[in-house]
Amino acid sequence: MGGTGAAADVAGAAEADDGADPALPASFGHDFERQVDALLEARPPVFSFVMGISPGNVLAEARQRGIVTLGAATTVDEAVALDEAGVDAVQIGTGFLVTDESGASPAHKQALRGPQARVTMLTSAFSGRQARTIANRFVRDLARYEGDLPPYPLQGALTEPIRRAAVERGLPDCLNLWVGQAAPLTRPRTAQGYLAALVEETRPRV
Repeated sequence: MGGTGAAADVAGAAEADDGADPALPASFGHDFERQVDALLEARPPVFSFVMGISPGNVLAEARQRGIVTLGAATTVDEAVALDEAGVDAVQIGTGFLVTDESGASPAHKQALRGPQARVTMLTSAFSGRQARTIANRFVRDLARYEGDLPPYPLQGALTEPIRRAAVERGLPDCLNLWVGQAAPLTRPRTAQGYLAALVEETRPRV
């Protein structure tokens, strides 16, 4: 199936969801290299990233330009890997999604607490840009079209009605269940309790 066919399938599903054509973005994002160039030229005070570790040359150039780098981790091991890569600080991602104070949808929290959180995959099905999600019906059905899907942010605009309806109706099989690689290690608790546990686990390693 060609790119237009895959796009038509997704657009048709979005239209059927609420009876209206999906709103397309006025402009489209740049590729990673151009985004990095723009970031380094702008020299923001802080550069944060998620879902992996930015390339070493990017981190090194950011440091040379006085930009503080922040990476996302869920476990102490991930934080150690980021520290060894040379980031200035570590921020917490997936671990806070299941906390009492999290704004994640109930369906997202339930998926994180269930056995399905053990199976994650990289997909561009929801946004057109690869990200890690708990494997569900939506990403599995579109996996064979990965090479044909529209790029970010067009794919995100096409699937937005589906994702919105999935949240409203509590349908995890059609929801973008973003996670890190340590999703199975998360568990329900307060944000304060989670942070306290991380501090205790980190003490022997600092």
